[in-house]
Amino acid sequence: MNKFLSRALAGAACTFLLSTPALCAPAAADADSAQGGFAFVINGKLPMGTYEWYYNPSGAPAAIHTADFLAAAQEAAQRWADVCNVEIVYKGLTNKAPGVNDSTNVIGWSLYSSLPYNDKIGSPIDGNLSVTNHQRTSTGIYTDTDTTFYIEHPENVNPNWGLIKNELTRVFGYSIGVSSSYDPDAVMYHPDQKFPSTDPDRLVLRRDDVEGCVSVYGASPNSKVNRVLNWGDAILKPGGIGPAGQTTQNAGGFNYRYYPQGDAFTGEQDGTFYVLFPGGSISPVGTMDQLWPQVQRAGY
Repeated sequence: MNKFLSRALAGAACTFLLSTPALCAPAAADADSAQGGFAFVINGKLPMGTYEWYYNPSGAPAAIHTADFLAAAQEAAQRWADVCNVEIVYKGLTNKAPGVNDSTNVIGWSLYSSLPYNDKIGSPIDGNLSVTNHQRTSTGIYTDTDTTFYIEHPENVNPNWGLIKNELTRVFGYSIGVSSSYDPDAVMYHPDQKFPSTDPDRLVLRRDDVEGCVSVYGASPNSKVNRVLNWGDAILKPGGIGPAGQTTQNAGGFNYRYYPQGDAFTGEQDGTFYVLFPGGSISPVGTMDQLWPQVQRAGY
């Protein structure tokens, strides 16, 4: 982060930085009409906009260490909190099993073959790493939401953390009430309402994911900034500087994301979006207001 704060701002041209002028130029028209409407499905709502959850590591594959799983879960939870006025709060470890209607939200583990029949949705054969089940009131308020990860899934046995982070991002989407989306670019996309195969690149919340959450809970204070930073993930990843899905950090007046694979940063300060590539200086791309229509048009 010191590099991001200590290098003097430079006025390098956006087209030089990104090598793709179309990515930098503000869109000429508001993207709302171009989007053609939203495709999210809302399935319920949290009481007070807060999802408090516990983790039961019992039965987890040997290679799934609790600290690693919790770190991945915290990253996934933060993606939603960055853009939506919702709290996803980890409360600690528990010995309670997932899938039990006990008013305690639990993420845990089970063999698919051991689950009750009604819980056998989205099997490992379909590519799913987990299943999420809800209990709700007649008015749609969630009273218990549990997620069971499948012990025998190969990507859990030999952890593919890209896929697991992807799954956790979807799990928290389900847990806050964003059931699914018909937008094929969305994290919550379910083609034909079937469970999708997991995709290690599908970590960045898209516009439909965000609008679904915001429609229920409202936007977070830095929602717009984080959506522009999500768009920045798309700019950097095609050049191999990613991977996408980095979480937002704050220091020195910047909201920023660091991409260790390419030693690169994106950031925002005082309404201006910046990038920093290895060996260069912090360089402005444009203001949030200039970039916003382009960000929406790109689906972020």
